[in-house]
Amino acid sequence: SSLAYAVMWYSQLGFQFFYGLFLINTLCVQPLAHAIVVGTFIVGLIVHFITLAIVMGIGTKAGKLIVSLSAIGIITVLMGYFFPVGSSWFSQHALWLGECIGLSCAFAVMPVLNLLRT
Repeated sequence: SSLAYAVMWYSQLGFQFFYGLFLINTLCVQPLAHAIVVGTFIVGLIVHFITLAIVMGIGTKAGKLIVSLSAIGIITVLMGYFFPVGSSWFSQHALWLGECIGLSCAFAVMPVLNLLRT
């Protein structure tokens, strides 16, 4: 529907805009701005992928793939954020690993969807 395409367009625009702001507002220099723009670009991307999965059909291979990658990404980001900091290597790097895996899942959606088309 036209509403779904509008939601996808604006959520993608919001993601790209706030992702750009994230790149120039590092945690060390602008902690509050960093937290706001990261949260906003993550929400924009989640809305985009949920809408895309609905448009493509949740039960289709593509829809299941989008939902799976989104779920893995969200879970790893949350695990990294809430994992207690301690003296072990993993506890000191949990946030970084969660961010890396989550963003990798997000950036993997389109290439994997292209592989499904072949």
